[in-house]
Amino acid sequence: MLTDSHDVVIIGGGIVGLSIAHQLLERDITHSICVIDKEPELGLHSSGRNSGVLHAGLYYKPGSTKARVCVSGAKRLRDWVEEQGLPINPCGKVIVPQRLDLDDQLGLLAERGQANGAQVEFLDEQQLSELIPEANSVSGRALWSPNTAVVKPIKVVATLQRRLQERGVLFLHNEKNWFARSEQKQIKLNTKDKAINYNHLFNCAGLQADRVAHQFGIGHEYSLLAAFQGPLLATKTQLPNPTAHQPLSCARSFRAFSWGSLHAKRRAKPFDKHRPYSDSCLGARELLLAPGSRARNGFRQSLAAHASVSEQSR
Repeated sequence: MLTDSHDVVIIGGGIVGLSIAHQLLERDITHSICVIDKEPELGLHSSGRNSGVLHAGLYYKPGSTKARVCVSGAKRLRDWVEEQGLPINPCGKVIVPQRLDLDDQLGLLAERGQANGAQVEFLDEQQLSELIPEANSVSGRALWSPNTAVVKPIKVVATLQRRLQERGVLFLHNEKNWFARSEQKQIKLNTKDKAINYNHLFNCAGLQADRVAHQFGIGHEYSLLAAFQGPLLATKTQLPNPTAHQPLSCARSFRAFSWGSLHAKRRAKPFDKHRPYSDSCLGARELLLAPGSRARNGFRQSLAAHASVSEQSR
């Protein structure tokens, strides 16, 4: 059996695992790094299938770790994306109350944003109409976040992987059935007669992180919570915005990548947290290809009226 040794082994080649490898190199901590991933290519799960929004930091409580990481992290990622010449849309974000009782939330979000170092300003009806003619505010005002931007996650993942490979990081793909020998600090690969020795190991396996931890005899009392997702449906109606009390929203506007006035929303439902993209949960690509799909028809009508969208915009 062949044995290879690395100072650091990272399980999972998503954005968390890649970022850790990047920082280990940047800080000159180690240059002996191996990333093990179960897929034939990176970015097939959450890291490549998210909205790509770089949030400005309006929703988190000032002084919290989330607020600090959101504001500084978004700026650092944006700088890196621009340095790499990757596509970025500095579209900004408008938050509009759809009921009068939600207008107070604008003030709260503005206070949080300013305390977190984000740039925010209020818009009156005329300013809102000039910026987004389709938008309507029942209270006559809206909150504008000019520093919110959108990137293409799959391009970020692919570019970061290439940069790491150029600096000597080893990537092992299609490694699904390895098993750990934690006492020997060794991982036995099943796809070839080979083992990987390590000094330090990072578990960055995302939705598989609990299973990976269990392999090393850690965290058997823990399991990942159920998650939600659903198919994308096309709509031209204004989507509800999150509030300070409900910062997570199942609605997302895709106007940022020149999809015209089209919006997309999810009909959320629980799914198998270890198999998030099984046949029971169709993604945007499957919806676009599905004959007779409501989403497909809506997308085609909007795209014909406004712009063509490449497959990479997902």
